[in-house]
Amino acid sequence: MLVKKDRKVNTFQDNENTKEILKDLIPISDRALKEANIPYKANTLRRWRSAGKNLDLFIKISGKVFFNRRRYIQRVLEAEREALEMEKISGKISGSLWTYK
Repeated sequence: MLVKKDRKVNTFQDNENTKEILKDLIPISDRALKEANIPYKANTLRRWRSAGKNLDLFIKISGKVFFNRRRYIQRVLEAEREALEMEKISGKISGSLWTYK
């Protein structure tokens, strides 16, 4: 049983998907985060969670808080995609792609 900060309860069925999901959960400790190549310290993530920032990146299981690596990677990819789109848009607006006569 998983309990998030907003007290919603999610349950997983015991199947292959559960094992894949659990692989992507990283305990919030400096050592585990460093091994998983997460660029944040444990204290930073704890501060985010207590402040209510990025709550979808955290999952609490049996009193222990985990960082959801899969969701983090999704967010990074979304941000990169948006940055590329904005770069294309700003290039068109500034006229760098157009020539005027």
